[in-house]
Amino acid sequence: MRNKGDVKNRVRKTLNRSDVTDEDLDAFIDLGLRRCNRLIRNSGMETVVVKRPASASNFILIPDDFLKVRALRVDGKPLTPCSVDEFYATTSREGDCNHYTREAEKLLISGAAPGGSTILLSYLAAYEALPEDTSSNRLIAVAPDALMYAALVDAGVFFEHEDTDRWEARLMTTIGELQDLEDDLQADMGVQQVLPLSIE
Repeated sequence: MRNKGDVKNRVRKTLNRSDVTDEDLDAFIDLGLRRCNRLIRNSGMETVVVKRPASASNFILIPDDFLKVRALRVDGKPLTPCSVDEFYATTSREGDCNHYTREAEKLLISGAAPGGSTILLSYLAAYEALPEDTSSNRLIAVAPDALMYAALVDAGVFFEHEDTDRWEARLMTTIGELQDLEDDLQADMGVQQVLPLSIE
């Protein structure tokens, strides 16, 4: 399975129903993708954003596809996460960047990163949306069966299919295999993939 169309065809054949429409299948795949984004966390989802502010900056905007911080650095120095209360209880001078916290749509940086510095955010990003049958993403590239079974589970609930529990079990097995791979990679200090930097 190389793209959404391939996944859709496999879901259609597995359901083996004459009353399932393309609109239904698109909805099941979208719901399945959202579920995978809630359940899966691995280095294959890692993305890096770099900000180089012209003047002092005490925040970085959270990207739309953000799921979880892996690391936040200013000029290569790793910052330590803290609670919002701890963040505001600490007074820091400009350039004295040690901590960060999340507030609304921003990651706040203690003190402020000086102008001309490099702020690097490494984070886990949601798998990309699949608007067309020709669309693909990192989940389909690595584990198309996870998306297929996630879509089948939603379809099974909708149609009250007798195999829904079996599809749910297969989905969780597939996600477990992905987690086992991630654990092995972390133990070996390996990396699945880091996407190219995007510059603000």
